[in-house]
Parts: sequence; structure tokens; C-alpha cells
Amino acid sequence: MFGQGPISEISRELTVLVIRSLGLVPQEIVTVITKIAAVLTIAIALGLGVDVRVVARTGPRATLAVTASLIFLGLMSYELIRMVGMP
Repeated sequence: MFGQGPISEISRELTVLVIRSLGLVPQEIVTVITKIAAVLTIAIALGLGVDVRVVARTGPRATLAVTASLIFLGLMSYELIRMVGMP
């Protein structure tokens, strides 16, 4: 239905926006999708692609810096989700 590129991405988002605005998606599904999106957002923010063994080999200072930044990102994500009112 949609191709690739920024115009297609906007088209998909607008389609979802219209479907959601018309109430065609049951609230139970919206609640589940919202929770899944929150978890995925936090997981991405925490760096799923980080290889912990490589970070550990760089030394304790780098490990501490990475750990602190991941905790900070996690707390920021949690607070933003809480502020927006997501479950």
C-alpha cells in the first residue's frame, strides 16, 4: 500500500491518526499498544546494541560513565512517560 521514504512514513502516520481518531481501535488495544511502546522506547534508550563485555574491557571509568548515562536515560524516559500520563 505504502512505499518507502519520508512521504510514505507521513502517510502511514496520518492513516493511523485518522483510524485512531475515528475510534476504530478499541481502547483495550490502545492500552496494550501504549504499554508496549513505552517498554520499547525505554529499551531503545538504554541501548540494546551496547555490548557490555566491550564496555567492561575499556575500564572502570568508562563502565561507570556508561552505567550512569543508562540510568539517567532510564529515569528520564520513566519521568516523561509518567508526565504524559501513560500507564
